[in-house]
Amino acid sequence: MARPVCITLNPKKFQFAQDTVNFAGPTITLTNIRPSTEFLDAISNFPTPTDITGARAWFGLINQGAYAFAMARQMKPFRALLKPSTTFCWTNELDEVFHKSKEIIIQEMKEGVRLFYPSRMTCLATDWSVDGIGFFLMQKYCQCSSKTPTCCNDGWKLCLVGSRFTHPAESRYAAIEGEALVVYALHQTRYYVLACTFLLQLTASHYSRFGTTDHRH
Repeated sequence: MARPVCITLNPKKFQFAQDTVNFAGPTITLTNIRPSTEFLDAISNFPTPTDITGARAWFGLINQGAYAFAMARQMKPFRALLKPSTTFCWTNELDEVFHKSKEIIIQEMKEGVRLFYPSRMTCLATDWSVDGIGFFLMQKYCQCSSKTPTCCNDGWKLCLVGSRFTHPAESRYAAIEGEALVVYALHQTRYYVLACTFLLQLTASHYSRFGTTDHRH
């Protein structure tokens, strides 16, 4: 079938009828998507950056696994290194944080995320701070009568994670203005939430202040 349409298959890379496969980077199983062992090794073995190019490469590598953990918090100490106007300076303290962050990042992302099912109860939990914006997209797997993600310890499974640093202007927002940035989470998860047929529950730490925008939900 492949030869007539000029498609070449590499026998060493071809995986057929397997429960677990490596595809386009991540490892995909019957239930979840997680970073591959090779990717986690690349993080563990990443050399200490010596210039802005190395810092950008470090961010680029970690960004590939940002779907599985909250990236902004762990990468915040290195953010200043990306500014062209800032002289690159790698201190002993930053080096210690760098090596510790590798361990934390690997630990947080290695389990990956669950596959998404539009028919399951879905919750998009969001938050904002002066440093960053983040969200967790979760789905309900337990039989609890409660419809909140705090109903039990492991009843809700993670399907997608996302975060980014705030822009200078956003970092000066009032709380209600900052929480309005949940539209970032809706945009990032649009291919999921637009398909939800059961429930989309949007939560935020300052949700009670959204009386002025409830009609948009």
